[in-house]
Amino acid sequence: MGLVSAISKFGIWIIRFLQFAFAAILTGTFAWFHHEISKARYDSIHAVDVPLGFSVAALFFTVFSIITVCCLKGGLQVLTAIADLALFAGYLASAILFRHNYHFRCYQNPLAVFLVYTRDSSGRYVSNGEFRNCTLVKLSAALLVIQVILFFFSMIISLLLARSRDGGKRSKAAV
Repeated sequence: MGLVSAISKFGIWIIRFLQFAFAAILTGTFAWFHHEISKARYDSIHAVDVPLGFSVAALFFTVFSIITVCCLKGGLQVLTAIADLALFAGYLASAILFRHNYHFRCYQNPLAVFLVYTRDSSGRYVSNGEFRNCTLVKLSAALLVIQVILFFFSMIISLLLARSRDGGKRSKAAV
């Protein structure tokens, strides 16, 4: 049981590091999207704000969850699993809101097209219809899907870690 717990801990550390790194990247990209949209004097759109909010929450949560894996008792692993469930649902909702931006061609991604028009309408840049932001939109779409998968796996591993720690306490108490 100790080897499985050690492998689970190592796996959750890798997953948490990736979650933190991807959340930092998503926070930066969606904050930039929000900034560009607000500079053009448009109202914010949910496909940008919802992933931004959950990415900021994921930054704080992953730091807390790394501390719980390393230092704290198994009872808090249940709390991290519940928070993983909330962030999984949030990133799933973000991926659903962002669903129209999963196209390979840039002119089919509404956010990339919208960013071109916001830059043109603000009068700051002349873009000639170029889609310079398309790869950033595609990266954001890919990272949203990856975060959904990572938070699903970390939720399962956190529950397994909490169960293994609680099971070890019960077997020691029985002896």
